[in-house]
Amino acid sequence: MSHIEALFTRDVSLRRTIRNHRYRILSDGIIYWLNTGIPWRDLPERFGPWSSVYSRFRQWTQQGVWEKLFTALIEQDIVDESTLMMDSTTIKVHQHGSGLKKGFTKKKPGGAGVG
Repeated sequence: MSHIEALFTRDVSLRRTIRNHRYRILSDGIIYWLNTGIPWRDLPERFGPWSSVYSRFRQWTQQGVWEKLFTALIEQDIVDESTLMMDSTTIKVHQHGSGLKKGFTKKKPGGAGVG
Protein backbone atom coordinates (compact mmCIF):
# COMPACT_ATOMS: atom_id res chain seq x y z
CA MET A 1 0.00 0.00 0.00
CA SER A 2 1.42 3.37 -0.97
CA HIS A 3 1.55 6.47 1.23
CA ILE A 4 -1.15 8.08 -0.86
CA GLU A 5 -3.56 5.16 -0.62
CA ALA A 6 -3.04 5.05 3.15
CA LEU A 7 -4.33 8.62 3.42
CA PHE A 8 -7.73 7.53 2.16
CA THR A 9 -8.10 3.88 3.25
CA ARG A 10 -7.87 2.32 6.69
CA ASP A 11 -9.48 -1.13 6.54
CA VAL A 12 -10.24 -3.93 4.08
CA SER A 13 -13.64 -5.05 5.43
CA LEU A 14 -16.59 -5.09 3.03
CA ARG A 15 -18.25 -2.07 4.63
CA ARG A 16 -14.98 -0.17 4.45
CA THR A 17 -14.43 -1.25 0.82
CA ILE A 18 -17.82 0.14 -0.16
CA ARG A 19 -17.06 3.35 1.71
CA ASN A 20 -13.65 3.59 0.00
CA HIS A 21 -15.35 3.25 -3.39
CA ARG A 22 -17.66 6.11 -2.38
CA TYR A 23 -14.62 8.17 -1.35
CA ARG A 24 -13.15 7.54 -4.80
CA ILE A 25 -16.29 8.92 -6.46
CA LEU A 26 -16.27 11.94 -4.12
CA SER A 27 -12.56 12.58 -4.74
CA ASP A 28 -13.16 12.35 -8.50
CA GLY A 29 -15.90 14.98 -8.05
CA ILE A 30 -13.50 17.22 -6.13
CA ILE A 31 -10.84 16.88 -8.84
CA TYR A 32 -13.47 17.61 -11.51
CA TRP A 33 -14.53 20.73 -9.58
CA LEU A 34 -10.91 21.88 -9.22
CA ASN A 35 -10.22 21.37 -12.93
CA THR A 36 -13.35 23.07 -14.24
CA GLY A 37 -13.91 25.84 -11.70
CA ILE A 38 -17.68 25.35 -11.84
CA PRO A 39 -19.97 26.15 -8.91
CA TRP A 40 -20.48 23.20 -6.53
CA ARG A 41 -24.18 23.02 -7.44
CA ASP A 42 -23.29 22.41 -11.09
CA LEU A 43 -21.33 19.18 -10.46
CA PRO A 44 -22.53 16.32 -12.69
CA GLU A 45 -24.78 13.82 -10.92
CA ARG A 46 -22.30 10.96 -11.50
CA PHE A 47 -20.32 12.27 -8.51
CA GLY A 48 -23.32 12.10 -6.20
CA PRO A 49 -25.04 15.02 -4.49
CA TRP A 50 -22.97 18.20 -4.79
CA SER A 51 -23.41 18.85 -1.07
CA SER A 52 -21.77 15.49 -0.24
CA VAL A 53 -18.78 16.27 -2.47
CA TYR A 54 -18.46 19.74 -0.94
CA SER A 55 -18.76 18.36 2.61
CA ARG A 56 -16.04 15.79 1.98
CA PHE A 57 -13.80 18.49 0.44
CA ARG A 58 -14.27 20.69 3.53
CA GLN A 59 -13.71 17.79 5.90
CA TRP A 60 -10.51 16.67 4.16
CA THR A 61 -9.32 20.30 4.07
CA GLN A 62 -9.89 20.73 7.80
CA GLN A 63 -8.20 17.38 8.55
CA GLY A 64 -5.13 18.34 6.51
CA VAL A 65 -5.56 15.50 4.01
CA TRP A 66 -4.63 17.68 1.02
CA GLU A 67 -1.38 18.85 2.64
CA LYS A 68 -0.50 15.22 3.46
CA LEU A 69 -1.36 14.19 -0.09
CA PHE A 70 0.83 16.88 -1.66
CA THR A 71 3.68 16.02 0.72
CA ALA A 72 3.41 12.33 -0.21
CA LEU A 73 3.40 13.17 -3.93
CA ILE A 74 6.54 15.27 -3.50
CA GLU A 75 8.30 12.65 -1.34
CA GLN A 76 7.61 9.93 -3.92
CA ASP A 77 8.89 12.16 -6.75
CA ILE A 78 5.54 11.96 -8.51
CA VAL A 79 5.44 15.76 -8.72
CA ASP A 80 7.86 18.47 -7.72
CA GLU A 81 6.98 21.49 -5.65
CA SER A 82 6.85 23.83 -8.65
CA THR A 83 4.02 21.70 -10.12
CA LEU A 84 1.78 22.63 -7.22
CA MET A 85 1.59 26.31 -8.10
CA MET A 86 -1.53 27.94 -9.48
CA ASP A 87 -1.34 30.73 -11.97
CA SER A 88 -4.06 33.15 -12.96
CA THR A 89 -4.81 31.38 -16.25
CA THR A 90 -6.42 28.51 -14.31
CA ILE A 91 -8.75 30.71 -12.28
CA LYS A 92 -12.25 31.16 -13.66
CA VAL A 93 -14.87 33.69 -12.65
CA HIS A 94 -18.29 32.41 -11.61
CA GLN A 95 -20.98 33.16 -14.19
CA HIS A 96 -22.61 35.72 -11.87
CA GLY A 97 -19.36 37.42 -10.91
CA SER A 98 -18.51 38.85 -14.32
CA GLY A 99 -19.50 42.46 -13.81
CA LEU A 100 -20.98 45.18 -11.67
CA LYS A 101 -24.70 45.82 -11.41
CA LYS A 102 -26.06 48.61 -13.57
CA GLY A 103 -26.22 51.94 -11.85
CA PHE A 104 -23.48 51.11 -9.34
CA THR A 105 -21.60 54.25 -8.33
CA LYS A 106 -18.16 54.09 -6.83
CA LYS A 107 -17.51 56.94 -4.39
CA LYS A 108 -14.24 58.82 -4.29
CA PRO A 109 -12.82 59.67 -0.88
CA GLY A 110 -13.91 63.28 -1.40
CA GLY A 111 -17.54 62.21 -1.86
CA ALA A 112 -17.85 62.70 -5.64
CA GLY A 113 -19.25 59.78 -7.60
CA VAL A 114 -17.41 58.04 -10.42
CA GLY A 115 -19.08 56.16 -13.28
